[in-house]
Amino acid sequence: MSNPIVEIEKKQLQRTTFLEELFAYLQQYKHIVLKYLGETVQDWPIHSDVDILMEKQTLNDLDNWLSKRDNTLKISQIKLTDVTHYFIFFKDASFLQLDVLHALRRKELVYLKADELLERAELKGSLQSYNNQYLLEH
Repeated sequence: MSNPIVEIEKKQLQRTTFLEELFAYLQQYKHIVLKYLGETVQDWPIHSDVDILMEKQTLNDLDNWLSKRDNTLKISQIKLTDVTHYFIFFKDASFLQLDVLHALRRKELVYLKADELLERAELKGSLQSYNNQYLLEH
């Protein structure tokens, strides 16, 4: 008997296609995918959220790009001081929580400087990420 969860994971979800398109779009902006350990987007678990560090001034462009996606049913967002949370529901019933961070701060303490991290971005596979030394700090 086949496992329906495994079958869902095998097909190309709109979530996966969306992430591929998103990262292609983001190539024009300074950004870093956080928690990225070298896997391809297709290898990410279907339940995982995605954290991206970007400059705050690019948020309007991202909002505009998101509003033009035709494979989404609904996109909700919560804007906080240092992060915007996007809750993206796709037409094929897949889901993505996209967290766009502008600062790396916990309890009012900046533990890594976002601009420094963005300046030192490294291409890992097809995604902008960071040097492993920063992974330990984050």
